[in-house]
Amino acid sequence: MKFSAVSLLSALPLALAKAVLTPKPGSSMSDLQLRAPAGPCKRQDFSISEYFQDGFVTKTQLAYATAGLGLCFNVCRIVSHHRDAQYPCTEYTGFVASALLGVFTFTQKGDTPSSGAHTSGRRDAPVAAVDLFIDSFAANGFDYGEVETFNVKRRDNDDDPNALTEHFVLRDVVHPNTTITPADYHFKAFANGTGYVHAIHQSNSATGLQKRHDGPGFKYNFQTFVWTVQTPQPDLRKEFIQAAQAIAQHWAYSADYYGIGEYFPAMGIDYILVQLLGNGLRIIPELNGFGEGYEDVNACGDMSGPVHDELKRSVTAQRA
Repeated sequence: MKFSAVSLLSALPLALAKAVLTPKPGSSMSDLQLRAPAGPCKRQDFSISEYFQDGFVTKTQLAYATAGLGLCFNVCRIVSHHRDAQYPCTEYTGFVASALLGVFTFTQKGDTPSSGAHTSGRRDAPVAAVDLFIDSFAANGFDYGEVETFNVKRRDNDDDPNALTEHFVLRDVVHPNTTITPADYHFKAFANGTGYVHAIHQSNSATGLQKRHDGPGFKYNFQTFVWTVQTPQPDLRKEFIQAAQAIAQHWAYSADYYGIGEYFPAMGIDYILVQLLGNGLRIIPELNGFGEGYEDVNACGDMSGPVHDELKRSVTAQRA
């Protein structure tokens, strides 16, 4: 099945130049949130990108990374049928950028409240997360097999911060112009502004249910630290595309050249001194098997600092 056509401002490149520089199922959610990174954390505070347009300022930075002995690099090779590519994660960039674009769009247009400096309550006229992700992948010409959605009971008086608000699986996502194996994208979002996306690729050695849960791939955990209500909501698609591209490019460069493990970026957008959106992320490579829950983006340190740093720097730049 092909994705329907969408009118995004620009398509995300599937592969980007290599030199760009600008627990297992059954574990409890609390156990997964506290899971420590596989390698030692290193504070980075590296500015990835800075984008100014029409009064909007979009900035991204790398906050932390872990030494991974080439784990990201190896996962990228495995999902490319073990092809001997010199820069396998650079070839995977379009998959990362599309997933991040879906996450950023959802944090603005979905109906999960944010946490941190500003809380939104439930949005008006929420958009289903699965539709936002389909649109994000469609911009790159991806195909998919089927969509599985799950009924989530939502109660306005439910004050449980861990309540599930969105759940879907987008199966057999593949691009016809790559050798990368199809992936199932499992998405869950919670009432406290956190969520995650599993990108689990099919493994040639896996069969049956193993293919659905134990393949190699990447897990994108996210937390929304700032979301300011704007009526009407601004159209941030161009800003989201720029941020997704920049983070995906730098992640791929770090994986191909420096053998990183986990990657912790931050993104902030503001508009004429109004802080609009700030996200912290944690991208985890996995050879097989994923925990069925959110894994804390603050595992290496408090990500609210880097997120707010980006917004403060944006405000300073606008005042200059």
